[in-house]
Amino acid sequence: MIGKLSLRGRISGLALVALLMGLGIFSWLGVQSVNDSVKRTLDERLTIARIVANYLDETLMYVRVQVQNAAASPEGLPDEKEFEALSASLRDTLTRSRVRVTGIFLIGPDGKVLRATPYEPGMIGIDMFYYPEVRDALVKGAPTISGLVSGPGMKAPAVLVSSPVLDVGGKSLGVLSASIDVEQSSISAFSQTIRVGRTGYVEIVDGNGIVLARTKPGSPPKVFEMSDHPDRFATLIRQGEATVGTCHRCHEGTGEIEKQQDVLAFAPLSVASWGVAIRQAEEEALSPTEQLKMQFLVLGVILLACTLLLVWATIQGIVKPIRMLTSAARKLADGDFAAALPLERNDEIGQLSTAFDSMRREVARARDELVSRYKAAKHKEELRGQLLSSVISAQEEERKRIARELHDEFGQTLTGLIMSIESLEDLTTPEQTQLKERLAKTKALLGRTLADIRKLTLDLRPSSLDDLGLLAALRAYIQDYPEKAGIKVQFKTSGITGRLDPAVETALFRIVQEATHNAVKHARAGNLEIELAARDGKVLATVEDDGKGFDVDALYQAGIGAHSSGILGIQERTALLGGTFSIKSQPGEGTRLRVEIPMTPPKD
Repeated sequence: MIGKLSLRGRISGLALVALLMGLGIFSWLGVQSVNDSVKRTLDERLTIARIVANYLDETLMYVRVQVQNAAASPEGLPDEKEFEALSASLRDTLTRSRVRVTGIFLIGPDGKVLRATPYEPGMIGIDMFYYPEVRDALVKGAPTISGLVSGPGMKAPAVLVSSPVLDVGGKSLGVLSASIDVEQSSISAFSQTIRVGRTGYVEIVDGNGIVLARTKPGSPPKVFEMSDHPDRFATLIRQGEATVGTCHRCHEGTGEIEKQQDVLAFAPLSVASWGVAIRQAEEEALSPTEQLKMQFLVLGVILLACTLLLVWATIQGIVKPIRMLTSAARKLADGDFAAALPLERNDEIGQLSTAFDSMRREVARARDELVSRYKAAKHKEELRGQLLSSVISAQEEERKRIARELHDEFGQTLTGLIMSIESLEDLTTPEQTQLKERLAKTKALLGRTLADIRKLTLDLRPSSLDDLGLLAALRAYIQDYPEKAGIKVQFKTSGITGRLDPAVETALFRIVQEATHNAVKHARAGNLEIELAARDGKVLATVEDDGKGFDVDALYQAGIGAHSSGILGIQERTALLGGTFSIKSQPGEGTRLRVEIPMTPPKD
């Protein structure tokens, strides 16, 4: 069907398909952007709620600590004079922190008020066990913070912060309680500085869903006013969960109750059974999202119109000139490279005509340059080999320097610390059990650190490679790495009676090290066989494992990655020394790596 269409029809069809795909992608991106904008707005409201909750936690923690400090009387319940002094001190301390104290009570073990400030007739003897938080402070021996309460001894609704008065043995002798006016305290002063748009405000609610304080533009809370969602807030406070979403808010409009969709973020406190709710009209909170939607709509219409106009103009300007170019291209296809293209224009079609002619001339010239480029490429490969050799040599020297510094400086320092701790252990007495345990743990930690440094030194550049040679270094490496990893290793040598050239020893050690690392980390092998043999002026290294294997061809086709970079390093080291490299492996059949290197490396 498509083959029967004209070029004009094909261009129109393809342009239409591309346009529909572009609009689809554009629409999807627009929806994702709008959703991301909504999510960012909601996350921002939840972050603000958590910030306010954290501030309230800090304020309430400070108040609770001050009441607890005032209640710390080592000689029992304070007498009247002592009570007046600690009450004045507590009130002054909290007032400086902008916390308004409406009353301070000293309560006996029977729950009766023993002393109170400010004193009023009839206050003494009031049963404060009416408030569960006061009773919990006496029974459980821990400070408490109530929600909004009103009752005996309270002139106005307030929050009770209570702390037990303990004797020397930790027994509760009574309770010291301070009533706090939340509306007049700095607990809500911080919330006043939080501005959440024109319609947003902050509410502080207690564990019963009662509004303790509310910022503007919200109306001041009535006495014991319940929030819009008391049960939901109480559950979130009890479970210690924060949430954000949308809900309806009922408010009085022009003589009747109206419903308004709000964005609501809620975060519970950790010090008290309170929570912070931040509300804002959804229309205002999500206005940037609505603007983003409109911008995407307008932009989509503009792009659609521009695309349609561009497609129409392209079709008109391409079809006829391409027919002329087709005729000229057929002559070129017949081998007539001397034929001139019958089209002269200054636009893209004209440039295409010029490009055809340039291509004809360049093909002949490129053919002549192939031989010279081949020679240049060979020279570049030699330069690359020299550069790679220099990089590897510099890398090995740097490894050697770092390993030597780790061993000489950090290793000796840690050894000295271990010896110092052992000396301290000898100086401790049998009664200093805790000190001995800490010294033993510290010495064990230093021992593990020293072992890790020695292992890192061995991985970087084993000193035995320079001091004792290749065979000794490989035996030490095998015992330290693959055998400790639970792999059985067979190490065989033949024909190597002395030291080899340093470059050859370094290359062979790194090759065996890399192959062994692959067997342990990637192949999951259980057995590993390493063989070094010298014959006919060459050293043959073979590393064979019984691991899971891999598809060699697929690895090379996939290019250099996490699994093939090590193999590439082995190839490069082998090639630099004039050797040969081969690897055989199949999935489930293990891997066999074979490297053959001359004992005398080639000269640069």
